[in-house]
Amino acid sequence: MTRLLRFIPRRGTRRGLSMIELLIGVVIFGTAMIPLLFLTQTSAKGSYSITRHMVGSQLCASIMDRLVALPFDAAIKKVKITKDKGAINVFDSSFSENMVMDSDFEAMVSAIPAPLKGHPMREELEKYLESYRYALETKPVDPDPAKVEEVMITVTVSWLDTNADPETQRKSIIRKVVKFKEDS
Repeated sequence: MTRLLRFIPRRGTRRGLSMIELLIGVVIFGTAMIPLLFLTQTSAKGSYSITRHMVGSQLCASIMDRLVALPFDAAIKKVKITKDKGAINVFDSSFSENMVMDSDFEAMVSAIPAPLKGHPMREELEKYLESYRYALETKPVDPDPAKVEEVMITVTVSWLDTNADPETQRKSIIRKVVKFKEDS
């Protein structure tokens, strides 16, 4: 019986944690949480990079769809005009031949009143799209210049990925399509 009484706390004995025990517990918890913080940071960077890649892919597909929808001669003309300009900023609405800005997008951006030049929505949109550029070029499929009935159109969309290594910051997507001349 006296053996069992040893495990029953007596009056006046301590009933809490000492500072050392608390400190050890915090250190163990903190050490366990450090890998989770690095995992969260890596996940956020990866998510941001994937989002930028998806936007670039959607812009590239949008430009490609617009070119394919145009008549043959109009598509070739638009590519030549754009090619002379070099890499064009996606958000550059001053360029009348812009392939990304459609009437709905321009209406959304222009709906922001001029006095609100510093409007957060407009600033965020401009900031997000400022690093995106696109370039177009054509190449005849048939080497005979007299028979230009089909051309390969190449659309390149590039952007800066600030989370990547300095050597690989400029990312790009290249899509190609063959455009056929319609019978008249």
